[in-house]
Amino acid sequence: MKIRNLLLVFLIGLLSALVSVAFLLLEDQPLVSSYQAISPDTLRRAKNTVKYTRQQFINNSRGLVISIDQVSELLSLLSHLIPQLSTRLDKQNDQLLYAFTLKIPDNPLGKYVNVSVRFVDPQDLTSGTLSAGSISVSNKIGLKLLALSLPLWLDQQSVEPVRRLIKKSRFNDRLIFLEFTEGIDRQALLEGIFGQIKQHQGKLLSDAEIKNIAFYYAYLAKLANNNDRAVFSVFDFLQPLLMAASVKSYADPAAAARQNETALIALGLFLGDHQLVRALQNVVNLPAGSRKKINVKLGGRKDLKLHFLYSSIIQILTNRGISLSLGEIKEISDMDRGGSGFSFVDIAADRAGLHFASIAIDPAGGALLLQNQLKSARSEASFFPDISLLAENLTQREFAQTYQNTESAAYFLVIDEIDRRINALPLYSAYRELLNYR
Repeated sequence: MKIRNLLLVFLIGLLSALVSVAFLLLEDQPLVSSYQAISPDTLRRAKNTVKYTRQQFINNSRGLVISIDQVSELLSLLSHLIPQLSTRLDKQNDQLLYAFTLKIPDNPLGKYVNVSVRFVDPQDLTSGTLSAGSISVSNKIGLKLLALSLPLWLDQQSVEPVRRLIKKSRFNDRLIFLEFTEGIDRQALLEGIFGQIKQHQGKLLSDAEIKNIAFYYAYLAKLANNNDRAVFSVFDFLQPLLMAASVKSYADPAAAARQNETALIALGLFLGDHQLVRALQNVVNLPAGSRKKINVKLGGRKDLKLHFLYSSIIQILTNRGISLSLGEIKEISDMDRGGSGFSFVDIAADRAGLHFASIAIDPAGGALLLQNQLKSARSEASFFPDISLLAENLTQREFAQTYQNTESAAYFLVIDEIDRRINALPLYSAYRELLNYR
């Protein structure tokens, strides 16, 4: 009896401590309320900075030198990719201030996690204070807490090299200097960390889900092998695939969402390019020789098929914000690698894929609705919008002259028109009616 009472007191104390910490960390107002609008120029510079930083990290035995402006551009890109995150890096007199705000789901304790790190000594980045909500500690204590938490995120082989990696650090009016500790294989360390990230990603799906993906992949392979057409539409695979998912759903809304999810991942593996397949290799292993080469298009184009599939799967594996932003980022990045330039047509395919996946995995009726809509559909026009008169092949200069960046009013006028076209399609209008009845 005493042990039970002691255990109860301990659990109550632990719960009280967690609530107290949350109360101190969470706030009602954001510290960083917005992020810099990303332009094609900013993106190009950020991409070059990523390449430069990686090369210097691996190859420069002395250390890494990066400008404060470059770090700011990388933070702007990060905020654009993760809409819940706003970041800022400021130089204030002789001090450097980094701050970020993370928006969390609504709750009684607060909507935002606000963190700021102030570096007060230009000769030592461990100087200054770290604040999280109402809690403040010195940067040295903050670094020690971070070092102690590393085993939660990294394997034992990576923990000690990460702890010892930075020997000295300093900054001036324009630059940040990091001096590396000798004797650490930084390339192996970087590869090891990314390998662990991939391993964690591979555990996102259960064995049953992986088995389901393999089933749908085999189903798609059989469809392709039994048909010798020269050109297919995505619809030719999507309709029978979701009919098969419907059979396994047993008219259960939650089961329909699970079946649709694994079916669409299988579709991405089967119809995707080598990059998409490689990204999903930790999810399901493809049997050797099972992937027949076929010509599949959407809206009459192969690239639109890939945009639709990428956005659908990103939506399934992450969340709406990241999927949408990655679509836009992919388009802007086309402008500086000798490609066709910025395309609102591709953005339309991205957003259609996003909306389609959102309905497909809705366990409150949307998943069943999508299965039933696809059964009676006759073509891809039931879920893929009209792309006529949407601007594409825009150079960096043409995009900047007309739209400035992806936060401008002119840009959002086109996005609103794309959404209007998508929402007018049979699938999406039926889904809106469903939402009105909930």
